[in-house]
Amino acid sequence: MEVWQNNAFVTVLVGGVAFLVLFLPYVVWSFHRFGQLSFRRIIGWAAVCVYFTGLAVYTLVPFPEDPQAFCASTHVGYNLHPLEFITDIRTQTAGMGLRSALTSAVVLQVVFKRGAVRATRRAAAPLFRRGAITSTLIGLIMSVCIETTQYTGFFGLLPCAYRVADVDDVITNTAGTLIGALIAPLLLFWMPASRTLTSTRLVARPVTSMRRWGGHGGGWLPVLPDRRQQLHRRAGGRTPAVVVAGGGRARVDLTGG
Repeated sequence: MEVWQNNAFVTVLVGGVAFLVLFLPYVVWSFHRFGQLSFRRIIGWAAVCVYFTGLAVYTLVPFPEDPQAFCASTHVGYNLHPLEFITDIRTQTAGMGLRSALTSAVVLQVVFKRGAVRATRRAAAPLFRRGAITSTLIGLIMSVCIETTQYTGFFGLLPCAYRVADVDDVITNTAGTLIGALIAPLLLFWMPASRTLTSTRLVARPVTSMRRWGGHGGGWLPVLPDRRQQLHRRAGGRTPAVVVAGGGRARVDLTGG
């Protein structure tokens, strides 16, 4: 359990750093697409950062300290028998009481390995608004990629496999993706949909202090490519060279071309 706790700590820490690093680009993108910043979608964006960080951490960590010695002394197999984890739970919890069985390592492994990531995926689902079939296919592909990474020893970067590739992970993660895609609209009704925000994109809004500071902070970022094309057409063929944002105002310098 210590490994799982350490991985959880690393996931939250690195995912939080990723969220902070990508926050300003997300703000620029959000204002560009929706004309506003939604606090509830920021929560979803944070879940996305933590989710993809968790995928990497729980797929790769922990590395063996000495790969050569590990591969010489340890053989990590693979499981191609579907639903083998049910047999493992029955075998390892035989004779236990209900409370002991629910808190056993074999049960908690299933819960933490599948349930936690699945919950984060449901939190992130409204940001992308994919259908159930598309979401399930994406979940299947991602799960197969994860197990392939583990089976090949990080695609040959290590001399042998150091994590067990398990077909049960593919089955349960894919099923979890389907369930999450179906119930996400019910559980996450509070998350604004993209089409709802887009429909009010052109509505004039007051220039608040937050927008002013956002303009100052984002003034150094390059103009988004499609925005440059729009300004180019509106300027009668002249290309916008620089957009300086700050204090709620913008200045566009035009060059011929």
